[in-house]
Amino acid sequence: GVLQACVAYGTNITSIHFIEYKFESVNKLLEEGHVILAFLAFYFYQLFFAMIAGICVWIQPISGGSGIPEVKCYLNGIDLPK
Repeated sequence: GVLQACVAYGTNITSIHFIEYKFESVNKLLEEGHVILAFLAFYFYQLFFAMIAGICVWIQPISGGSGIPEVKCYLNGIDLPK
């Protein structure tokens, strides 16, 4: 429980820093007048985030969903195969 909370907290903080860095760098490019570069930077940041999510789903396919059906099954006493 505690380890899972620490991992979730670390993941949350890391994603916040990545998102802030993304918007700061794109905003800086826009202020300098580089609209195309700002668009490309934003596009590749989003592509990078999507690749990370895709790798997580590739490693553990159950992570691709919302988790609500799995939690409902667990609460009803049904053991889902992995």
